[in-house]
Amino acid sequence: MKEVILPIAKPILNCYSKSAALSSVLATKEETHPWTIHSNLQMVYQQLRTNAGTMLYWFDTCNEISPFLLQEWVACPFLKNSNYTREFVAYKWGSFSNFIVDNVDSGNYMYTMVNEKHIKAYEKESDSYHDLLINGYIGDMAVCHDFFSGIYKQLLIPLEELSESFSHLSGCTGIDDYLGGIFTWRLSDLPVFVGNSVCIPNKSDILKKMSSILYPLNDSYPNQIKDKWPYELTFGIECYSAIIELVREGLLSVYDLRPFHLLIDHVQILRLAIEYCVLGGKLKTSVAALTHELEIVGNVVLKRQMKYEAGKDIVQDTLKIVSLLRNARDLERSIIESFV
Repeated sequence: MKEVILPIAKPILNCYSKSAALSSVLATKEETHPWTIHSNLQMVYQQLRTNAGTMLYWFDTCNEISPFLLQEWVACPFLKNSNYTREFVAYKWGSFSNFIVDNVDSGNYMYTMVNEKHIKAYEKESDSYHDLLINGYIGDMAVCHDFFSGIYKQLLIPLEELSESFSHLSGCTGIDDYLGGIFTWRLSDLPVFVGNSVCIPNKSDILKKMSSILYPLNDSYPNQIKDKWPYELTFGIECYSAIIELVREGLLSVYDLRPFHLLIDHVQILRLAIEYCVLGGKLKTSVAALTHELEIVGNVVLKRQMKYEAGKDIVQDTLKIVSLLRNARDLERSIIESFV
């Protein structure tokens, strides 16, 4: 039984599948860490109206060109990207299974949208979009990485099931096939300059990016995007304020944990930036306190969700979340002000 598995490391980012997939691949090469830190220090928030007419409150990390101008992996100077339509995969390889084996043998990771209904492990009865990283195969099983039971981890999926899920996206609900087929990623030994992005940031670049968390308008990137993007954007420390307002006004679903996960990702990157720039033990202690504060927020958020499901009052939990987020925001501001 042939087995080929491309290396994966613990992802630095965990909020979204796309972030975990990309950072788990990049984390296998130490020289990519400064780029990952620099590209994910800044936060952005926007309100979007979906095709169904509902409001989507979206929080993400961003750099000079992603995710607004290019997808994160396309903007990454350490990846060689190729993009294939489903029709071309079927025409040239005959099946998605053949495509997977051929690309893994060539050293390519694959990132694509699938239909969860056709993959037994997801236990979905309806057609539903989902993105997935494929990094190997063991006999007739594909080695994939995805969020499962709230943890980003390895998942073995029969190649036949994966091929069916890849080929049957019609009727799926969700965001849509925003990948437009399948991307292959290959780690590059030599970084490639992409657009206006900082290819190999130094400590000065990272310190400047940390400063832009408090003062985004001093950074040319937010100003450029604000002029081009059709939606109102909020950057940096004010993303805390945006989450506070959404929670306080009851606009954010009690089931939507993504903004809170993003804050934890953001503080994780902030900690790595401080370590990389060797800014001292006192700041490390402050970031540890900030991390702890956000972990408490996460616990209260989950507790509030369970109370809501049980039909219990959640007002006090909501007020506690608001108070904790204000404390976290003020603590992060003081951390950055201490060296800016």
